[in-house]
Amino acid sequence: IDPVWAEEGPPPEVTSRKRRGSAPFGYSEVQERLVASIVKQDPGGFLFKEVLFPLNTDFPEWMAGEWLVRSTLDQVTFPLGKKYVPSQMDVCVDNQQWSPFGPCFVPYEKEAEGREYYYRIKFNNELGKVHRDHAYNLESLYSAYDVAYDAIGVNYDRKKKVLFANLRSKTAKGPENDANLMIRKIRGFGTPRCDFCHTFVNWDLLEANVKLKDRSNSETRRFEIISSYHLTDAINKGLNERGDPEEGDYGDTMEALQRVVLYLGPQDERFEEVKGYAVALIDFKMVFR
Repeated sequence: IDPVWAEEGPPPEVTSRKRRGSAPFGYSEVQERLVASIVKQDPGGFLFKEVLFPLNTDFPEWMAGEWLVRSTLDQVTFPLGKKYVPSQMDVCVDNQQWSPFGPCFVPYEKEAEGREYYYRIKFNNELGKVHRDHAYNLESLYSAYDVAYDAIGVNYDRKKKVLFANLRSKTAKGPENDANLMIRKIRGFGTPRCDFCHTFVNWDLLEANVKLKDRSNSETRRFEIISSYHLTDAINKGLNERGDPEEGDYGDTMEALQRVVLYLGPQDERFEEVKGYAVALIDFKMVFR
């Protein structure tokens, strides 16, 4: 499932004025963002000003359950050049492990490519709909990335689509928290639910805010997470007598490509200069079992 990387240059301009219907952002647009070498921010305010994307994403039934993930950092690129690498908080030093959700958002060294991360994530089946277990997954990811903080007191507000956590330094001697983390989901997209299909594509636009308690500064980052999941051991039985798809016997392995697209925040001195284009693309190859 290796992608064919697009040629250098900005992606085609796609606007809602060229499309009809309530959801112009679809499968092909998500796939383009997964492989394009230059990406422009698309929060429903730049390219699709009048369109509101749904916040909820229903995952297919075959994704429900708890998965052990092997995630390999495949490539880190800075499409506008290293001049526009995002500034990091002063707690981020050369030996500080990064994480896509902060407080250190970008890998420091090129040698980070090829590094493997192992963690567990859950997709819960609730009343016939499959959703992420946000609190469990965040705690698991923090542990996997071996950042200098532990995520504690994690809470997800389903109504507001906001994930809250307290970050405590692993070297802390007391119970006090070092920072507060808030991750807000702004927009989301998932290919139409299809339990007999073997591929599912998901796109989320998120905003993370990290505020250190012993300092007055905070940092806000917007980032996209684009994922293309592929059920590798599925057997499709084809069509039944009425011509409808018939569910097959599913295996227990998924492969996925995932991209984290990072943007500058208002606190960055070059925020206006980049004009909404992404400054870092972080690509993973993943196996779920």
